[in-house]
This record gives sequence, C-alpha cells and structure tokens, in this order.
Amino acid sequence: MKKMKKIILTAIGLLLMLKISALAQEVCPEKTKVEGNNIIFVGEVVDMGGDEKAFAFFEYGTSSGNYTQRTQEITLDKPQKYCIKVENLQPCTTYYYRAGMKNKAGESFGAEKEIKTECQGQVLGTTTPTQYSTGISDGILNNLLLVLTIGVALIFSSMIFPIEKYLELIREKISKKRLENRIKKCQK
Repeated sequence: MKKMKKIILTAIGLLLMLKISALAQEVCPEKTKVEGNNIIFVGEVVDMGGDEKAFAFFEYGTSSGNYTQRTQEITLDKPQKYCIKVENLQPCTTYYYRAGMKNKAGESFGAEKEIKTECQGQVLGTTTPTQYSTGISDGILNNLLLVLTIGVALIFSSMIFPIEKYLELIREKISKKRLENRIKKCQK
C-alpha cells in the first residue's frame, strides 16, 4: 500500500514537470503572426557559429530592404526558436522584416519576409511601437521553469515522504511499547 502511494505521488510529480515543461515550449507561435496592431516575430537560430552565446533580434520597416527599426536582442545559449513581440504598430500597414543573429564573427540575417497588420479599428494619429520579449525559448525561461518544476517536485516529495517516514517511526514505537507491555505482563 505504502509503495503504491509513493509510485502514484512520483507519477503525479513527473506529470506536473512534463506539463510545465511543455507549456514553456508552447509560448512562441509556430510562425510570425499579427494580433491587431502587434506582430509576434518568430525566428530560429540553427547554428551558434561555434560560440557559446549568440544574440538574436529582428529588423523591420515599411519598405522592402529598408529596415528602420530593430528589436531588442535576446541572448541564446544554444540553437533554438525565439520570438519577440512588437506592439502599437501602424494599422493596415505592410512590414518587411528579417531575423538577425550576432556572435563573435559579426551579424548574419535571414531572408526578408513581409506581414501586414490588421486594418480593423484603425485610429488616426501616430503611435510609437513598443516591444518586449515574450521570454520564449531564449533558454532562460525554459531553464528557469525546469528548475522551478524540479524544485517544486522536490519540495512536494520531501513533504510527503518524511511524513510517511515519521508515521512509520511512530507505528514502530507504538508496536515496541505494546511488545514491552506484553513482556511485562508475561513476567508477572
């Protein structure tokens, strides 16, 4: 019974770890997408160029080959998918963009692509684009989630198993006390 309880608790802990780990991988969309006047740029670094670190970013603008804006850089410690969200872009506007990577050898860029922001809800006036990293697969979030998941699982299991050990010790003491009482009764 006790062994089955441990197996069930361990299985639950492992399932929680896998679920949280899967959630971390699902933060980036499959490909670059528009959400109203916001764009979530999605790229992938497939080779670090022999370096331990690389810096990934996007360049974008409203005319082909003329990238007037650049996102912040995300530090990567391995080849992986990454994404950066830029908000408050002009509605109903085609943006040309390319993924970029910088390492010790310099900068390199992917092919130019284009995407158009939505036209609904167009407001007259100007807006200033704002950007933020969605945290995504830049290694930091995934590693942090994994460490937190393992930490929670260890805390959870250390809370459960010592209680079982404590209960086992109490049962042994009670059994020992009963045995001593029986011995005393037999000696009288």
